[in-house]
Amino acid sequence: MVAVLKGLILAGGLGTRLYPTTKVVNKHLLLVYDKPMIMYAINALWDAGITDIVLSLNNDKPGSFMELLGNGEELGVHLSYVVHGDPKGISYGINHARFLLGDEPFLCLLGDNIFGASLLPYVKMFRENPRESLILLKKCNMKEASRYGVAIFKDKDLVQLVEKPQGLTGDSAYALLGAYFFTPKFFEIFPFLKSSERGEYEVTDAINALMPTVRYEIYEGAWFDCGTFDSILEAATFIEVATKEKSK
Repeated sequence: MVAVLKGLILAGGLGTRLYPTTKVVNKHLLLVYDKPMIMYAINALWDAGITDIVLSLNNDKPGSFMELLGNGEELGVHLSYVVHGDPKGISYGINHARFLLGDEPFLCLLGDNIFGASLLPYVKMFRENPRESLILLKKCNMKEASRYGVAIFKDKDLVQLVEKPQGLTGDSAYALLGAYFFTPKFFEIFPFLKSSERGEYEVTDAINALMPTVRYEIYEGAWFDCGTFDSILEAATFIEVATKEKSK
């Protein structure tokens, strides 16, 4: 059982699909309904009982986050910051935060992913077996899934993740979501990872290197990857409806 589980939020993407807005505002500070995008990730960790949070940023106006969030006290959490420089992939961002995470299990969220359902059940699962990593998958149509890491199964056993695969067959696939429960073993395998053709250290490569000590769960709730204006609008609409239903 993990006594204290730390959280890591990666907010280092440049938001190129959101130009020209992101020339002046960091993507993760854009409003999604009634609050900046980054606050949804912080709230997701708080809701799951994780209050010690590391926020990983690039060189794109990191002071704006500190001005907005401070030490996190107003949100009921404790925030630490690390600036990792140029974006070099999810695995790179995670490894760069090692000195703040320590050698303990942790939950990493992507700052532009919004989860409509609580992550608390998965946190409980991970706490019960912190020696194995845990990832969340969601069934998507093939076109959508091919934008992410896609799970390859043998029977029901997860055997591999493929980053942004092309030429997939079938009607649907299981996409890797931006919530990764990792053990300290991540830091042992990172030095052996190689950058991809995109020049990034892919999280799918790290997960593959951790096999077979990786479990998965199928996430059934609403989920939004807020990398485009359409997805931000979709997330905002969902949140607006949910907020009004809750207030009735």
